[in-house]
Amino acid sequence: MVSTEDCSTHKAGLSPDSFLKGLNLIPTIDMSLSPTDVVIANNIEIIGYDLVSARPDADIKALARNMFETVLETGTYNRFENPHVYGNPRGHQLISSNRDLHTRVTALESLVSSQGDRINSQDNRISGLQTQIEELKEASEGYRHIRQRFLDVFRRDILGSATARYAGNIDAGNAAAHHGDAVADAGLYEGGFRNDKSLMTIIYGISPDQVLFLRRAGDNASIDIINSRATLKADKNIGVPTDVETAFIKYLLILEDHWGNSPAEDPQSALGQAYSEFWSVHGKYKR
Repeated sequence: MVSTEDCSTHKAGLSPDSFLKGLNLIPTIDMSLSPTDVVIANNIEIIGYDLVSARPDADIKALARNMFETVLETGTYNRFENPHVYGNPRGHQLISSNRDLHTRVTALESLVSSQGDRINSQDNRISGLQTQIEELKEASEGYRHIRQRFLDVFRRDILGSATARYAGNIDAGNAAAHHGDAVADAGLYEGGFRNDKSLMTIIYGISPDQVLFLRRAGDNASIDIINSRATLKADKNIGVPTDVETAFIKYLLILEDHWGNSPAEDPQSALGQAYSEFWSVHGKYKR
């Protein structure tokens, strides 16, 4: 593509303005008109493009000059394009191809972008499904412990086989049935099996959604505290001692300002110190 300045260097004696006036592309402005009456010309693309045969010793500038003279005399002006175009047939074809290519590239970029958004959406969906699978796996482990307990209690009490190696399964089953498990219980609400969310808050101190947020943020340390306090609260023979409840409330208040941060990340932080304080007090009442 050749600018008006380029054309003038190949058309002897023609300045850019006189070249354009020769094409009737720049109207003569009547200086008697007021500034508001002056019409500003549209942007115009001027192109001369051709394929010529030349001897090795040919005068390239002369060939170019002849080609531009032909464009000047025989070119056509297309006012329906934006910008307008003046040039020979091959020039018009080249600009049309360039614009078509630009349109295709833009459409392709848009398609690639939309595909990228779809891939990201699928990645997020897969990640969410993987998290749910892990949570279901954890919940099923508790159920497995309970079934193991059932079988080994039968072996111990009904068959009279009081073997020490079965004690581990019974203890694990007792823990699964009677100890707090905030993640498994929150899954019951997420799955639509329960809707009394206030019960979760009473037992664990936070809502099912907050429990699942901690789980998915990898904050297992906070979940351990929540489960341990719930285990005491569910034991009618112990309940939650005042000093444990005080340490638990303090921990939750600090946790509110540090959602997604595990106390294990910085034991010297306020959250880390509250974490240590809770376990120090809780240890006196460990079941």
